[in-house]
Amino acid sequence: MLPTSNGAWTPKSAEEKTAKELVYNKTVQAKFSGQSNLKDVANEQELRYLLVTMSAFKSTAVAQNLGLSMVDTSAKKGQQYVYRISPNWPEEQRRLAGGVLVKASTQKATQVKFPPQLETESGEHLVKLSWRAKKFIGEFAMYHIERSDDGKTFQRLSKTPILYNGLVEKGEFVDSVKTNYRRYGYRLVGLTHFGQWIASPFVRVGMGKDRTPPREVEILSALNTEGKKVVLKWKHQDTDGDMAGFYVSRSNSISQGYKRLNLVLQSKKSSEFVDFQADANGTNYYIVTAVDTAGNERSSIPAYTVMKDTIPPAFPRGLIAKVDTLKKMAVVTLRWLQNTEKDLKGYRVYSSNHPSGKLLEITHALLLRDTVFRDTIPLRTLTKKVEYRVTAVDYHYNHSRFSEKLEVKRPDIIRPSAPLITSLTTDNKSITVKWQPSASNDIKAYNLYRREENKEWVRVKSFQGNELMTLAYKDPAVKEGQTYEYAIEVMDEEGLVSERSPGVVQTLVGSVYVEEAPELKALFDSEKKKVVLTWRLAKYANYQLVVFRSFDKRPLQPIATVASNQKEFAELLLTKGEYSYVVKAILPNGKQSLFSAKTTVKSY
Repeated sequence: MLPTSNGAWTPKSAEEKTAKELVYNKTVQAKFSGQSNLKDVANEQELRYLLVTMSAFKSTAVAQNLGLSMVDTSAKKGQQYVYRISPNWPEEQRRLAGGVLVKASTQKATQVKFPPQLETESGEHLVKLSWRAKKFIGEFAMYHIERSDDGKTFQRLSKTPILYNGLVEKGEFVDSVKTNYRRYGYRLVGLTHFGQWIASPFVRVGMGKDRTPPREVEILSALNTEGKKVVLKWKHQDTDGDMAGFYVSRSNSISQGYKRLNLVLQSKKSSEFVDFQADANGTNYYIVTAVDTAGNERSSIPAYTVMKDTIPPAFPRGLIAKVDTLKKMAVVTLRWLQNTEKDLKGYRVYSSNHPSGKLLEITHALLLRDTVFRDTIPLRTLTKKVEYRVTAVDYHYNHSRFSEKLEVKRPDIIRPSAPLITSLTTDNKSITVKWQPSASNDIKAYNLYRREENKEWVRVKSFQGNELMTLAYKDPAVKEGQTYEYAIEVMDEEGLVSERSPGVVQTLVGSVYVEEAPELKALFDSEKKKVVLTWRLAKYANYQLVVFRSFDKRPLQPIATVASNQKEFAELLLTKGEYSYVVKAILPNGKQSLFSAKTTVKSY
């Protein structure tokens, strides 16, 4: 296909006439600065291309005359076709031209797609329209906006088509309206790539709205009359005649955090509001917001209220102490929880050396803003405890009541007397340690230690609380044949530890018997007058087995020693009577098993 030549192209519309001039005229009416140069020529070519392409989109006739459109009248119904489109280059370059493949089906008519629905946003005497242009970029190239006053007849608002550039998600258009709150119907008309204008069936209603806020409120006064009660007074001029009422808000900060005090609008004629829940211990800022019938708001300049403070702060809580000794003195570090009052100035600390004595201030009239205070007390006095209390003070010098009293025990600098281990006894598997208690009366714990030969001491157990009366301990964590040394110490309530008692040594000998006894069986052969003994001792592999025999219930006597690799023992029983047998094993370390159960045979 070739474009229609200049002579053969007879324009039938203004669009065709403009497109023909762009293609075949030598110049385009465009302004360039200075003399014409290569850059100007390039700009002119780009301008020609843009304008011609837009004309081809808008007019099917222009597209056909430019060789950018083709109608295949030879296609048959119910078929699938593939069209290849490529540049009409010279023969020697055509193989390099490439091209695109387009599939088409004549089985059914192409379904018409409609432009998207508009979205509206109301403004002051304007309606902002937007649509999802990027999503429909493959369907429509340009758009028009149309408006209807009656919902039937639409007038085009856009004088020239709106070209979507593809850089943003949505296309936009702003319609100016003379009258707010007058309802209009809007629809979108889209231009397909085949030059067909299609109107959207979706009509969206929009209107201009009042966006002008009312005049600012002037707060005349904000007075704290009593307790938490604050009375606000203001004045306001309703110049537009569309006032709805007022909101009153309060905050502890001048710039943020305002909370409305009235959930329902104050009357537009009101000029006073009473707040019964002002922050008596903090700062109170108020604003009055004027609201019109359209919901537009404008707030006043904040007004600050000075509160009449007669309420003392809460008494300090969580008073604790830590005591550190320093030679003959002790340093008491007091801590307590920070008060939450915003007008808190600080704290005063008091002490007494006797529960019924007078409390004396030790902050020396200096208010502490911190919640930590250090006091120095002597250790060598007749009183063992010091009592502390704290009060909180606000900026109006209202004093809280005293905190709960805290009794601090003076540190004990004398180590407790050491206990003594009185005896060590053993059984087969453990060592029992007994000791004499310490003579000190403020014992907090007994610590029992154990060590093996040439090793470090290990704490076996600490006896505290209800275990302080315990004067003996059975140590199961010992091994047979091992020698152990034991010592004990005490710690008093101040954390002072006595000297460790002299060590006492003990060896765990253990039992000479092992737990397992052999299982013995006897089989008598009456013809051969022979008895055969067999046994089982699963736990041990290396041992000597001693065989004992009794005849006619006489005492048992050893008769043989058998090695562990021997599986049985036999002997002839030539004398008639009752024979009883038992065995026991002797291990290489000298330990013995218990006797086996007695087994008896009769020779006759």
